[in-house]
Amino acid sequence: MKARHWVLLAVLGLFGACSYRFLGGLRTAVYHGQVVDAERGTAIPEAVVTVVWYRAGIAFESHPKFLLNAHETVTDIDGRFSLQVSSGLDWNPISTRVDEPSIVVYKPGYEPLWGGTEIRYGFKGNQLVESLKRGATIKLRTLEAAKLASTRYISPGAVLGGASVPPERIPNLIRAINLQSKIAGVEAYPKPSESEVVP
Repeated sequence: MKARHWVLLAVLGLFGACSYRFLGGLRTAVYHGQVVDAERGTAIPEAVVTVVWYRAGIAFESHPKFLLNAHETVTDIDGRFSLQVSSGLDWNPISTRVDEPSIVVYKPGYEPLWGGTEIRYGFKGNQLVESLKRGATIKLRTLEAAKLASTRYISPGAVLGGASVPPERIPNLIRAINLQSKIAGVEAYPKPSESEVVP
């Protein structure tokens, strides 16, 4: 085979790989379901469902995570939610999209469902993502039933796996966390800057 055929094949292969990597973020899915109280079985309205995608830097050994895309919604009076999600495009040539998103279901007074509690809630691996695609029932436990102090899981960084997400991208989650912070008697997040303090 001539050299130019090899070059053409290499260019086509590279184009195909790049298209898969870059355009894969255009795929959308609908995550839906219902959030209920685990003890009573009653619907939990105004629970926040947040879905966050990250990209990881491939040039670093520690693979720090950077925000790629974020979506959120709030459950209705029947505890139901539906959220169209997409990871978004990663145009950075030295990073790669983390395949599975971080998912948080949060309601003040309840133990949040997030990466650190998925197993306790009965989800392993990518089971939560697959369940949400089919329509999951999320049974949140009250903080008392979960035997947790009300001050735990206050930080958005905790429920989002330690990665930084700008508060304006997840306003409902921040609002819910701040309500729990007020109940627990701790400072709201993020701390207001001096210029934002009204005398």
